[in-house]
Amino acid sequence: DGNHSALLLRKLIGLLIDRVNLLTAFKIFSGGATSRSEIPNYFIKGGIHLPIQVYDALVRAQGLMEVIEVIRKTPYSSSVKGLEGEQRGIPSSLRLERGLDQIILERVRAMGSSDPLGIGLLVGYLLQKYHEVGNLRMILRAKAYGMYSEDVRSVLVM
Repeated sequence: DGNHSALLLRKLIGLLIDRVNLLTAFKIFSGGATSRSEIPNYFIKGGIHLPIQVYDALVRAQGLMEVIEVIRKTPYSSSVKGLEGEQRGIPSSLRLERGLDQIILERVRAMGSSDPLGIGLLVGYLLQKYHEVGNLRMILRAKAYGMYSEDVRSVLVM
């Protein structure tokens, strides 16, 4: 059904917009903007679970623990797992990005199972292939730089 496929695509786009907004807010927070005038307005409208109030709270957070608490109040709470501690030089922004990618991939897989003949299955397949290529590139880079296998596993999207 075309309406069902259109709805699934709107949900996916909304999730991707939320991902971009969360990562942007986190990077602005990490940059340490000190005044309101230093905070650019990069918020993208159209997300599903991240209103501008949450985005503003993230940008203005006073510390990493406050950022984590704000994200934990959203459906993306599992993306901050292990964000508090440093993991052998893996930046927290990369760990957050990979956590968000994992959540989106799980949601897209669920979309594909709801209608085996709909667009969700195709989108899920393409997104899994995209992450598979990214994982292979990450593994090759890790081998070249002599990273520990545990560190590599922590940034793979499965």
